[in-house]
Amino acid sequence: MHKLTRLRELVEKYRRWHSLGIFVNRIELVYASDLDSAISNAHSLIETILKTILFERVEEYKDESKLKTIRINKLVSETLKNINLVRCGENSKFISGMITSIQNLGEIRNSLSHGKNLHSLEDEKTEELAAFFLMNSVENIACFLIEFYEVEYPLKSKGKEIKYEDENYRDFNDWLDDEHGTVMVAGIPIMTSIALFGDLIAYQDKYQEYLLAKDNEEID
Repeated sequence: MHKLTRLRELVEKYRRWHSLGIFVNRIELVYASDLDSAISNAHSLIETILKTILFERVEEYKDESKLKTIRINKLVSETLKNINLVRCGENSKFISGMITSIQNLGEIRNSLSHGKNLHSLEDEKTEELAAFFLMNSVENIACFLIEFYEVEYPLKSKGKEIKYEDENYRDFNDWLDDEHGTVMVAGIPIMTSIALFGDLIAYQDKYQEYLLAKDNEEID
């Protein structure tokens, strides 16, 4: 089993990234038995990190429909430019390599998802070694993005412009209330969405889980 120990520690350390634990669990669980699925989840992991950053920092991408349809090349470049990662000559080659790695991850995932002829099965051991290198690279990229973002843009500024009545959150609030109904606060029943909105960090964490579930078609 391939363990993403360092990434798991970061996900648990920084609250805004807790939902990434879903991907970490899936990758570790299926790595040995379903490599295609592990790589697919690794791609989704990186994509979720980038989309979370854009959602938090760019007003345009608080519109779920725009964030969902953005192509991977634009997603990578827009995110890294927004957080000023593409700014220093001394790190340009490293950043360029990271961008290429993220963009190619989807291509690798697609190529591995196709069937093989019998002769190609002889190369399976080589593919396993390449996959091990790939998964380590994914973990390093994910950890770098999370740590850089946490240092440069700490969570304390998150959520200041969020409004409960915002149209972007309407479906999410309805889903929360349908799923969980009311909660008791000091003996008074309050709709779950309103109660959760009292903790903006927790509200945003749950919202990201909701978006992820919708992308995976786990929620109608």
